[in-house]
Amino acid sequence: MPDDEEKAIARESAMLRTLQNKEFRRRFFKSFLLTLAAFSVPITIQYGYIVGEFQPAHLLAPGAFALCMAGILGWNAILRAKLERSNGIKNEFISGVSHELRTPLTVIIGHSRLLSASEALATDEREQAASIFRSGEYLLRIVNDLLDMAHIESGRMVFDIGQPPLHEAYGRSTALLSHEAKKRAIRFAIEPFDESLKVSADPLRLQQILVNLLSNAIKFGDADSAVRIITEPKEGSVRVSIADQGPGMSCVQMEQLFEPFYRAVADPNKFRGTGIGLAISKHLVESMGGKIGAACAEGQGCRFWYELPLATKTVG
Repeated sequence: MPDDEEKAIARESAMLRTLQNKEFRRRFFKSFLLTLAAFSVPITIQYGYIVGEFQPAHLLAPGAFALCMAGILGWNAILRAKLERSNGIKNEFISGVSHELRTPLTVIIGHSRLLSASEALATDEREQAASIFRSGEYLLRIVNDLLDMAHIESGRMVFDIGQPPLHEAYGRSTALLSHEAKKRAIRFAIEPFDESLKVSADPLRLQQILVNLLSNAIKFGDADSAVRIITEPKEGSVRVSIADQGPGMSCVQMEQLFEPFYRAVADPNKFRGTGIGLAISKHLVESMGGKIGAACAEGQGCRFWYELPLATKTVG
């Protein structure tokens, strides 16, 4: 039986390689012929025009050039196809692993939360359960970020646009990060604003953006300081800014800030994180019709902001 299974797997692998090779050849010849036509026809005409009376020998130079370019671009098409395939395999792998990790993590988080609130346990045991709960939540956030990144790269990110009130999003996000902020003696300062303000956005994605920006502000801000949340209504949109009191960043660091896996710290091992939170936030904001940016200066802290459309008065 194992031999039959191995043979079946081998046949499937051979069929898959055959299909892939056919696709690679198709892309090569398509690119080759298009390039050949694109280069040879105009160059031949121009070459004949320059030398005066056209003769068949005039085809040699432009023909050789066109063949070289067609070959180069044909192989380039194959390399692009292989890169797309590798990227697709990577995204499928990340997506599959992330889904497999989420189930046991959810169980760990749920049980540790119950244990941390149980009166049957001693105080130190409840604290240990709470530590397991927080570590599980942190791991789940990383898994979700990796899954989101895979969905973004494969174009499978889904949005459920609604009209969430900003003050509710602030409340949920700061509550989620309250323990993290408390450890560094950082307080949230929400500047007064019109609490009736609503934005056109996916409520869960809006909270995800806020959590990413607030978490960075807590992580990189100075201990025993404040993280300010500023709300500024504009014409048809609202700008939300997250300002910390940390060391800030240089112009060089700012240029790569929203690139995936970039970490703007001198010692990446000193701070936990994957470096994809800001890249995900940028995609989420722009996909919901907004924009995102940052203003930082060394020694003066950072101020991250995003703008989203204001919600209409009636829900469609």
